Amino acid sequence: MRISASRFALSSGIRPRATIGCPETVTSPRRTESQQRSWRRQLASGHRGVQEKYVVEYRRTSTVQGYEATVIPGLFQIPEYAWCLLLQNAELMRTPRDTEEAVRARVMSSVSFGVIPLGAPLKLTPKHGFWIFDDERVIVETINTELHLESAADVTLYKRVWENLSETAVYGAQAHRLITRARACLSRS
Repeated sequence: MRISASRFALSSGIRPRATIGCPETVTSPRRTESQQRSWRRQLASGHRGVQEKYVVEYRRTSTVQGYEATVIPGLFQIPEYAWCLLLQNAELMRTPRDTEEAVRARVMSSVSFGVIPLGAPLKLTPKHGFWIFDDERVIVETINTELHLESAADVTLYKRVWENLSETAVYGAQAHRLITRARACLSRS
């Protein structure tokens, strides 16, 4: 759709300060502070390409901070767990099943993590998972869309949520003990 910038400005009651260098016609919005990327479009040829894209993103980023409430984050998944999730996603989105290739692209090493103990008091309860890359951008995954947020206000807000969560989390040996106890409880039931 083509919109005349001057007609839009006049109909909106906006008076341009200057017209030098102002394009008369706008054919698409400029890059905004956030982008929405449909999963259906990203996964049209399968999951492998998306997984490879994430690996490149992780490798070029010095600090990644993430929160997930319902699944083990991809960085920490063992191949069998990743395979199940990717297969479920392929079935849901009705996309090609390149599950084996996607798993090989997804599984990485050299990460550390914290665990929020069950029942620990939280200053706030996040409504969804998110990933902060180098304090510059945030990625939020929903069922049908991946959001890329790059405004300073969005990054600051998610950083504040991350800091609140990380204060509650336990790390290292303490996190390992929690996981061991959880595994023991699961094996008894």
